[in-house]
Amino acid sequence: MNHQPIAGPITTHWWNTKTSGICSITTTITPPNSIKTDRHGSTLRGVGITDARKEIQLDRYSRLSNQGATIDYLNQANKFEGWKTLLSKNGAWVQYNRVNFGDSTPRKVKARVTSDNGGTLQIRINGTNGPVISEIKVPKTDKWTNIESSVRSAQTGIHDLYVSLKENGKVEIDWISFQ
Repeated sequence: MNHQPIAGPITTHWWNTKTSGICSITTTITPPNSIKTDRHGSTLRGVGITDARKEIQLDRYSRLSNQGATIDYLNQANKFEGWKTLLSKNGAWVQYNRVNFGDSTPRKVKARVTSDNGGTLQIRINGTNGPVISEIKVPKTDKWTNIESSVRSAQTGIHDLYVSLKENGKVEIDWISFQ
């Protein structure tokens, strides 16, 4: 029997019960002895409904603005820590579809963020020009920080969420949640 070495990409998918999303990892084998592994996004974009009271991982976005919005690793040295969303231009935004606020209105929004020079995040629903339901002032900081802000326009039901950068700056977002 003549055996050929395995070469090329092999992708494995699994359901992550912690984040309620689909994860995948791709391992590429290049003979004779090179292996490269990449972990991919943690959900299928735009699939399902997300509870507003849980950590909403914005890196699992439905859409990004054309300029000033990117996704990157939380930690380049340990890529398995997860992903972050970076907003770096006035008006840059990330859209996250189908967030369920339930029957009771949230009073606060909490975000895990960091910023080299500070900035303000606006949270809107139902469109990039939809009503602003909260603003989060992000201070200049060199570490991940949890910031809380009040929700000024209470919501119930299911809405598409838009998080945008107001004015210039650069804000990195790990997650947001409503309480």
